[in-house]
Amino acid sequence: MNGKERKAAENLLKAISDPTFSLPVFADSIRVMHPTHQQSLMRAYMACIDIWYVMYQEGFYDARNEGTCMASARMREALDQFPIALPYI
Repeated sequence: MNGKERKAAENLLKAISDPTFSLPVFADSIRVMHPTHQQSLMRAYMACIDIWYVMYQEGFYDARNEGTCMASARMREALDQFPIALPYI
């Protein structure tokens, strides 16, 4: 695991785990960013969904992240029916 990616993940989790952090305000902040940055963030989300989907298939989850893995499985299966390209433009 590359240090740069690990640090980014830790910083994101630290920020969103703060009780004063607003997920709707975060999402709205992304909405007004450059479309290329929005697409980059979606590619990162999709990478997470893919990992959680594999974890779901392998039964590698517990009550703390079961919803995450189950939701990711449903999203992955729906997206597999109608693939979406997320190029960096």
